[in-house]
Amino acid sequence: MEKVTLCGCTAPIAMKTGTRTLIHPFLAALGIFTACSSIFAPDAYAGPIQYNITFTTGSGIAPTAGSFLYDSAAPLGSRFSSFSVTWDAAIFDLSASANNPSIDFVGGACSDDAFSLMSGTACTAHALGVPEWLGSTSYFGPSDPVSFEFFDEDVFAADRTMIVDRTARGPASESGRGGWTVAPSGTPVPEPGSLILALGGGGSLLYRKLRSPATKRTRPTDQNHVKPDGISKR
Repeated sequence: MEKVTLCGCTAPIAMKTGTRTLIHPFLAALGIFTACSSIFAPDAYAGPIQYNITFTTGSGIAPTAGSFLYDSAAPLGSRFSSFSVTWDAAIFDLSASANNPSIDFVGGACSDDAFSLMSGTACTAHALGVPEWLGSTSYFGPSDPVSFEFFDEDVFAADRTMIVDRTARGPASESGRGGWTVAPSGTPVPEPGSLILALGGGGSLLYRKLRSPATKRTRPTDQNHVKPDGISKR
């Protein structure tokens, strides 16, 4: 059995039984390259990744749903989309605010990056009880629209990063607050074009390697080979 090793992966390139080759070198090359690329190739994902928000409630009404799409490769100001939270029967669209978060005292202990906020790392030293979500219909007064926000602030309450949405509703006196975590909803799908190019280019390089003189086996000469006319080759 002949084998080849590339990028730490080893695979058979040919197995002979008598005079028959059971594994074709090109197919083996494609197989070993696919194995290596799945381990060592850089991630190339198709489009944004969906993150689901899991809420914990310290008091009041709990959110019933929350998620967003995030594309780290997109330009700043457009990385968030479909950012929605359902709280107290109202649906909040926080996409615009997440793409342009509010921050007080820029240059302090808190970052103006909304993904850091949602990951719980916007501020280097957190004030007591934050990061926190807050839903309220009385936060700005009993007749104001209901609001929902995510915010973090530093230990001295000098810096504050916030994303918020307000939606028109009838007056009420309800509120809720608590914490949250985020997690991707599933495994991102590899970019089809990148995968095809990687497989094609890598497979070609492997095939050339396998066809090189250093990899080929020289077919032994049979001194007793009999020609069709019955005369032995000497």
